[in-house]
Amino acid sequence: MHYPFIVNTEASLIAPDLSMYINVTTINPIFVICNNTKNTLLIAQVGFQDRKVEVIPSQKRMGWYWADPKGKL
Repeated sequence: MHYPFIVNTEASLIAPDLSMYINVTTINPIFVICNNTKNTLLIAQVGFQDRKVEVIPSQKRMGWYWADPKGKL
């Protein structure tokens, strides 16, 4: 099986007085959402619906991942 992922790496400050940073890599799985309805779907994660809403037209599919993998699914 094939499992696609989104990989995000960012620097995090761990010791402000020493200006020490580490790289934090987050790996999120991508889900494929198929809209087999006659309606357009709007999907978002709870708490992120004001910033990240995806639109899936009728009879289309798209890849999607949680905005915050630690948040409520």
